[in-house]
Amino acid sequence: MAEQQVICSKNIEIEGQIAFGQGSVIHPDCSIIAESAPIVFGEYNIIEERVRIINRKPEENPAPLPLQIGSYNIFEVGTIIEYSEIGNYNVFEHRCKVEPNCKIGNGCIITAGVRVARGTTIPDLTVVYGEGQMRKNQGMQEDSFRHEIKALTEVLAKCLGSQAIQASHK
Repeated sequence: MAEQQVICSKNIEIEGQIAFGQGSVIHPDCSIIAESAPIVFGEYNIIEERVRIINRKPEENPAPLPLQIGSYNIFEVGTIIEYSEIGNYNVFEHRCKVEPNCKIGNGCIITAGVRVARGTTIPDLTVVYGEGQMRKNQGMQEDSFRHEIKALTEVLAKCLGSQAIQASHK
């Protein structure tokens, strides 16, 4: 498989210092804003429509810190992430919100419409649903998830290709 560049749709808002890993796909109408410090994405992240990822200066810590987002994450339509640490192989279902200073492990699912409260730590392989309820994500298999994400990014690159611009990756 050939190395895939980053696919950025034309109608996106990107401000500040942002680095995308190879194979990432950014859909239209999303905002990625690095107000205080860089945002660094790993490889093969999918950022769907109307997603907002913001790195603001945290009130508790006067020194701005980079926002690190791992690889193979899916941010579905309308997700909001505010300066929180994100691991690998996560799914953020539509219209969920991760408030500031959260730590999301690896292999987690934040279900549709859920709000993860400020300062929450979500351990690896956890599904968050309802109002702060959690259970183990027993079906997570990194190899198959990684393969599915790579296949999906290839399809999205073809679909968005005519309306997207190629961006260099980090």
